[in-house]
Amino acid sequence: MRAFAALLLLSACASVFTPAPDERLAGCWIERSGAVATTMRWFASPQQPGSMSGDLLRYGGGSEAPLGQQYTLAPVDDGWRLCRTGDQAICWPVAQGRSGSLEGGLAFIDRYGERLRISVVDGTGETELFDGGRDGCD
Repeated sequence: MRAFAALLLLSACASVFTPAPDERLAGCWIERSGAVATTMRWFASPQQPGSMSGDLLRYGGGSEAPLGQQYTLAPVDDGWRLCRTGDQAICWPVAQGRSGSLEGGLAFIDRYGERLRISVVDGTGETELFDGGRDGCD
């Protein structure tokens, strides 16, 4: 009986629910590093139902105006796609428990409680886009 109970507990731990990427991103986040603060805000996109729009703003570091980048997260046929929009537009498929080629890069969206980390991994290594904690949306 004890073996059965242990097996049942082990299987419950193995089937942990992981929210979809849009649920992991939703809301406001902040990263503070010395005199620099970076905020990231994610909200439902009014232009694309089912998609999210994100704004990343970097304050401080000798710059008067915040430096910003815009992102989108949208569902696609085989999962999700994270895109940086604007002059340096680029898109990456979001890794969701799958393996495969890193050609062109894979986006990783990891949320641990009140922390959010977004990075892109490609053949040359990892580029961190954001790593910060939950913030109020004001």
